[in-house]
Amino acid sequence: MLKLLHWLKSTLTPKTAKKLEKQKRRGEMEKVYLHRIREDGIVTLGVLVYNNLPICVTLEEPDLDNQVGISNIPEGAYITHTHQSPKFGDTWWIKNVPNRSEILIHAGNTTKDTRGCVLLGTQFGKYIGNRPSIMSSRKAMRKAKQLLPDTFELVITNMADS
Repeated sequence: MLKLLHWLKSTLTPKTAKKLEKQKRRGEMEKVYLHRIREDGIVTLGVLVYNNLPICVTLEEPDLDNQVGISNIPEGAYITHTHQSPKFGDTWWIKNVPNRSEILIHAGNTTKDTRGCVLLGTQFGKYIGNRPSIMSSRKAMRKAKQLLPDTFELVITNMADS
């Protein structure tokens, strides 16, 4: 995990961020990857990757067989587009999740802030209460909004050992 954190810090420099912004304007990229790296029955942690560069870290509910409101969504590829949420503001909506609706990518720090959605942060944090956390979620959302396309295919893969 420490090697991954070092890679995250060293890879997304202001220079690479500018490169991503240029590529976004040219419309070259359309896939975003969510690589889940830890799933322990309490939380699922991951890294959001765009054009082979880490954009931010993610936090989701644990894998509880796609149960509504308490589970992360299944691995797979999903069309995702911007959405103005009455509760969370400027988000992305993950469409066509089997047996689920209104799954968003939005700001939040722990599983208390999600009911099956994907939360973004700048880094993994300490426990808040008895829950693992991610930090600087609003900052991560702003960065993601600058770098990611309005509509993309979100490809979710599980790399965690569980």
